[in-house]
Amino acid sequence: MMKIVAVIEARMTSTRLPGKVLMPINEMNSIQHITKRLKTIKDINTICLATTVNESDNVLIDLAKSLKIEVYRGSETDVLTRVLDAAALFSADIIVQITGDCPFVDPTLVDQFLQIFLSNKLDYISNNIIQSYPDGFDIQIFNAEALKRSSLEAHSVAEREHVTMHIRKNPKIFKTLSVIAPKPYRYPNLSVTLDTIEDLEVLRKIASYFGNDGMPNFMEITDFLLAHPEIAAINSYIPRKGFGV
Repeated sequence: MMKIVAVIEARMTSTRLPGKVLMPINEMNSIQHITKRLKTIKDINTICLATTVNESDNVLIDLAKSLKIEVYRGSETDVLTRVLDAAALFSADIIVQITGDCPFVDPTLVDQFLQIFLSNKLDYISNNIIQSYPDGFDIQIFNAEALKRSSLEAHSVAEREHVTMHIRKNPKIFKTLSVIAPKPYRYPNLSVTLDTIEDLEVLRKIASYFGNDGMPNFMEITDFLLAHPEIAAINSYIPRKGFGV
């Protein structure tokens, strides 16, 4: 049996909105939302919060303990090594990578991607190389062995900071798949990610609409934003960093 480990990347020293992962989105912060959603995926064996050795991230360790998830601490800048070492610590064969600024990650999508990944014996699958989903539903799944191979060749600062950049740049070496959103839900201009205070306002309005016990999927959230363009407009002008290679 393959061991599947979900790794949540998070730190307190965000450039645009420091401490964003602990800011309340109604009753829960982003890490709590992500953890709640990942815990519904039966094939995930372990959930690990991968943060840094910075003192400012001590508070994330306390949060992880309260959520009963694992923790790994590593480099702030060499995120590739941080994720790789976290995977090794928990004997991961497959890594599901979620960043701490995606509070509404869709567990149904993660499960679907896992099944595609396994049935096609892929090294890497994601839905954000070609932007088609609303920003914030980002999912990356990759083979731990592939990441090890990539780490030996990934030398640039950008490749060490962006965990899978080297894999994405080398489709002739790694067996990769880019997933496109279903046609009715191709709205990459919409955003449910957490980068700015405007994003936080949008996320809080979504959470308020669906309630504390709700766990809407990406289609339901997209439908909500399309039905409420005044809410979608709140963060529509924010420039995004993108996910290019």
